Amino acid sequence: MKAMKMTRSFTTAALAIAVTVGCQAPAENANAAGDTPAAVVNGTPISQQTVDLLRQGGQQQGQPRDPEAHLDQLVTLEVLAQKAREQGLDEKPQVRAELWQKQAATLANALIGDYIDAHPVTDKELRAEYDKRVADQAGGVEYKARHILVDDEDKAESLIDELDGGADFAELARAESTGPSGKKGGDLGWFGPERMVPAFSKAVQALEPGHYSESPVKTRFGWHVILLEDTRDKQPPSFDQLKQRIRVDLVNQKLDAYIRDLREAADVTIEQQPQDSGA
Repeated sequence: MKAMKMTRSFTTAALAIAVTVGCQAPAENANAAGDTPAAVVNGTPISQQTVDLLRQGGQQQGQPRDPEAHLDQLVTLEVLAQKAREQGLDEKPQVRAELWQKQAATLANALIGDYIDAHPVTDKELRAEYDKRVADQAGGVEYKARHILVDDEDKAESLIDELDGGADFAELARAESTGPSGKKGGDLGWFGPERMVPAFSKAVQALEPGHYSESPVKTRFGWHVILLEDTRDKQPPSFDQLKQRIRVDLVNQKLDAYIRDLREAADVTIEQQPQDSGA
């Protein structure tokens, strides 16, 4: 096979991308079974899988798709790595520690990926955990209310006088409220007491549906006139709303248990306690 001459410039940024991908690959650039080498550098093959890994990493960082450039980067990286080994740099304690850490991390990630694939969270597990969480959250009341927020107590009292005279609450809110809900007629939608500041929640809970506050309610935001429109039993989030969050939690629980079992089964002897470097 005719050797391909590389003539492209190799920037520091490009090298950084190649090094990042290389850290995730095995220490040796050996070919995967049946994988034709993309290049051979002083007898050492660079597999097509390694090139593809670099390409994927470049795409994630917004780099252009250029297969020749990716291969060029890896050839330069391999040339530098071979020179480093020739000079014995791979035997320096710091370098050996970094190589071990990167290889161990790659293998650990591969093991975790395989474990997750082999132990997927089932629909039955998702539904059972959802039902448990909903049961834990059962009880309580939600409120549907509107409010008008103003800067001073006198203004709030004048608005209450207008409401007593038959003014429409939503129209007053649109005209007078300084709060973000004013454009929507003061509509706050449904909420639980815990979502509001204590003084506001206490005032809402003291009202009957269809009634508004007889005196202004003060909070750190200003002075409120509140209209309670309706109440209902607390509504839990739907299964679809929680499903993805539950899936992540259950996967993490399974992984934690798996790793804990591996740690407990391992024969570990601490030969030297870690020292604080003072950094």
